[in-house]
Amino acid sequence: RTLAPGRYSFMLGLRNPPSTPAQNFFNVVLRSRTGSIIDARMRIEGRRIQQGLNVLPSSLKFSASSPTAEAQVQLTFRVGTTIDGYQAVGAIRALQIVLPEHFSLLARVPVQNLDGLPTPETAWSHPYFKDRLIRIDMVRSPVDFPGTIPPGSYRFSFGVRLPELRIPGSNVWLISLCRDLGCGELVADIAIGGFNFGDAPTLVVDQQQQKGGTHPRHALRVV
Repeated sequence: RTLAPGRYSFMLGLRNPPSTPAQNFFNVVLRSRTGSIIDARMRIEGRRIQQGLNVLPSSLKFSASSPTAEAQVQLTFRVGTTIDGYQAVGAIRALQIVLPEHFSLLARVPVQNLDGLPTPETAWSHPYFKDRLIRIDMVRSPVDFPGTIPPGSYRFSFGVRLPELRIPGSNVWLISLCRDLGCGELVADIAIGGFNFGDAPTLVVDQQQQKGGTHPRHALRVV
């Protein structure tokens, strides 16, 4: 097949080393079917290994996969051991969820914190429609120090509209852990592979909840 110009993402499983290696680089090599090198990008600098942060692979569920469909998406953030701001990892004051290109957030669907990740009682969720992201505060003000995040799985649910023509080549959803409320300093990124048109839905939507009839204590309706 012809590889059209554009951005492409590839995901693979690996085990991180215990510390950042001295030569922390990745290489991407493009080969022909016969194995000849066509092009390459060498020495792509990797991210620093974050000490004291034990998060497990996150997951994504979706309620629809047709072009332009309105879908409920549920992302799960999994914590392996307690995240404590007084330990090596430092303070985590916000989470940020970023959608792939061509997806858009639905303003009328509530953002829900289904498993009680520690957040302020109100005004903890901030959608940025142009940037395709949701920012989740874990403290009320920039000077507040966050509490601990116990081990467990934390689900967030929100509404999106799917692209009209095609799923982007870089079909990756991101959860970022942020040092500050504005997410100007990122501690770590967690990448989650997306779904394609025609994939079987993996989430059954409660229509009453989606319309705002009931939702968890920590949920905030986006307006």
